[in-house]
Amino acid sequence: MERIANALQVSPTILYQPQNAIEAAKPTGQVGDYRGQEGECAALIHAFLRIADPGERRRILALVQASADRA
Repeated sequence: MERIANALQVSPTILYQPQNAIEAAKPTGQVGDYRGQEGECAALIHAFLRIADPGERRRILALVQASADRA
């Protein structure tokens, strides 16, 4: 979880509180509106937690980390 938090540049504690991530990720009414970067991170975490395939999670984590390294 710490690697995910580092890649997303969020506190690792948010990853252990999926309900908070779900609430933060709820749109405010407009399509695609996730309340800025924090909401987008929460939406990403929420989606990531639903992925059952460990290999797919590793590939997604690698993609996020590679994108963060290019930034």
